[in-house]
Amino acid sequence: MLDTLLRRYTQGVLKEHVSPAEVLLASEVMKLAFSGYMTMNDKDPSDAQGRGAAKLVWLTLNSAKMLVLALIYAAMNVLSVIISAHSALNNLSSLSNSRHPSQCYLLLNGSRSY
Repeated sequence: MLDTLLRRYTQGVLKEHVSPAEVLLASEVMKLAFSGYMTMNDKDPSDAQGRGAAKLVWLTLNSAKMLVLALIYAAMNVLSVIISAHSALNNLSSLSNSRHPSQCYLLLNGSRSY
């Protein structure tokens, strides 16, 4: 979601021409930095050993179970970038979410009047 917000902000508000992959990378780095900061400064008791950076290292070394979920998440992000880069697929996605025939007609034909 952060990558979508960043992409819309950089392209819509700032009018910059950046690659969707660059925006995705920036958002992932921001999320990683934020979660690392929150983990290192967490004072609540947990099963993780150590405090601060030692806690972060312990969690990283003992989180093999999460690798599959992280790979699925990464694949979803890559697919999101690919889909958003192709406007035709965005129109198809909007069409598939339409529930009324008139919405489908307007999406397929635009707002042309005859």
